[in-house]
Amino acid sequence: MSSILILGQSGTGKTRSLTTLPGTLVVSEFDPSGERSIRRSLRYFEPGDADQIAELDDFTDKDAAVIRYLSIAKIVTKDYKLDAKYLNHKRMLDLYILDTNVLITKADNIQNIACDPLTGLSKVAKGAIFAGAGTKGPTFRDWDLFAEKVLEICEVCQGYESKNFIMTAHLQTEKDAITEAIIQTPYAEGQKISRTIMQAFDVVYLAVYRDGQYVWRTKPTETLQSIRNRLIDGDDVPDYIPQNFTDLLSVMPKK
Repeated sequence: MSSILILGQSGTGKTRSLTTLPGTLVVSEFDPSGERSIRRSLRYFEPGDADQIAELDDFTDKDAAVIRYLSIAKIVTKDYKLDAKYLNHKRMLDLYILDTNVLITKADNIQNIACDPLTGLSKVAKGAIFAGAGTKGPTFRDWDLFAEKVLEICEVCQGYESKNFIMTAHLQTEKDAITEAIIQTPYAEGQKISRTIMQAFDVVYLAVYRDGQYVWRTKPTETLQSIRNRLIDGDDVPDYIPQNFTDLLSVMPKK
């Protein structure tokens, strides 16, 4: 159906807004405290349990299945091949890809798949790639592979017409190397992801808390030019709209 990227600082309603999605929801959670903001009845699952979610026959739009992909292993060696943290990241990424494939191809009971946030996913993907770097550490090619892996995951999730794919991302501020202008991009491990990830989504909005309300900014700002719609005429959308996915998706044409 649609792929949507929601950017924003902490506390601006990014994860909270997932509650408003129409239909059933699975959240791949990479933030230890992220699910606290989801105003649904939460069901928790371990990485690799997507088959159990696909078989739920009592799953409604009042529920949210949360799969926790969290890595708490400590660094125990300077050898990347033996580093427990990176090996755990590799295992988490393998399970995330496995779960996602199940959800998008077999889970007919699921309408919405969310990844929260990009920052956590990118850290896990980086660790997974670096797990094979050995004692010499990661090369420039490893950084490219890691960026390609995250983009590939996003593209796969967006490739199925029966599911909406939503990703949240924190913002980072940096200076453009050519123009020296201050710009904002999604916060992720690796510049290549930050600069290219937004092009993969149909809709990119900025979550803000304004005048006592959680809203999305729909037009580019001075520092964040990548806000846009591919599926809705931007001139027909107000500068700020309530954070409500049901309303947003109802006016978006089906792809």
